[in-house]
Amino acid sequence: MRGDSVEEHVKRIMHVGLLSEKDIKGIKEASAKFMKTYDSMAYDDTIHELHDGPDLEDKEISRLCVTLCNKWSCRIREETKKGLDTAIPKARRLVARIDKALEEIKPSDYGEIIAPFRVLTEIDNVGQTSASKILSLLKPGLYVMTDAAISEELGFATNDSGYFRYMLAMKEVAVRLRDIYKGSKKSFPGSHSLEQYLKPPERAWGAPLAIYLDEWNWMKITYELQQLEKKKKKAQ
Repeated sequence: MRGDSVEEHVKRIMHVGLLSEKDIKGIKEASAKFMKTYDSMAYDDTIHELHDGPDLEDKEISRLCVTLCNKWSCRIREETKKGLDTAIPKARRLVARIDKALEEIKPSDYGEIIAPFRVLTEIDNVGQTSASKILSLLKPGLYVMTDAAISEELGFATNDSGYFRYMLAMKEVAVRLRDIYKGSKKSFPGSHSLEQYLKPPERAWGAPLAIYLDEWNWMKITYELQQLEKKKKKAQ
């Protein structure tokens, strides 16, 4: 049970030439709905603690990342947490060397971008969902969160290469949306950047475009499929 709206979203993501001003407005609506639908402030609060406060010890950084993942249904167990206490600081050091935003990545960046992802997924019971969430916390302007539903619907494997292909696809979407915004600024009054236009009133920080793409995908795919499943169960 997929639903027409999910199918339409997948088509537009995978064929960026179909994207238009309507999609930018759709992302704005999705982010506003996300803020009211899910525990979005947990992410924003964690970002603030990780990046805007005093320097944190490795153990505290790991605790913050794992707490966010568990709030977002990753169910990281105690034995997995012990592995992440070592892996997250290592991934963080690798991430700190990457001086790129999502819109700047190229296929040749595979090794550099995937190295931190691989460090995390080498831990037993840590898959792409948890790894992408942790990496998004560590470098929100580069890594885009994903989950099993998003990967399946968009046709990406859940391994290293599949996640990198997903990032490259999101890069193409980001570049296309940025070009649309720059060419149609009159359609988005009261904003001096795409991110400012997309920002919900409740959001206290200047989230990068990668965050809005994640929220858009989650609302249009994961959330939509969850609602369809609930309707299906009700009808039985």
